[in-house]
Amino acid sequence: MLELIGHSFSASSVSAVVKKLDGELARFVRRRLSEPFPYVVLDARYEKVHIDSVIQSHAVLIAVGIDWEGRRQI
Repeated sequence: MLELIGHSFSASSVSAVVKKLDGELARFVRRRLSEPFPYVVLDARYEKVHIDSVIQSHAVLIAVGIDWEGRRQI
């Protein structure tokens, strides 16, 4: 059991949520962009993640597209 903000979650519950999020993330990454972006800003931040029971620092890459009107989209 994992306790988070006063609630307990079983390993199977956490696994089910992660599986659903993985699917949503895959759809987000493969989506077609509705318009071209003349400007793209790239950035990264480092987060601690568990990989094979070891905590490692990994970069999370972020791309922000900016259209001709200045609207931004991740």
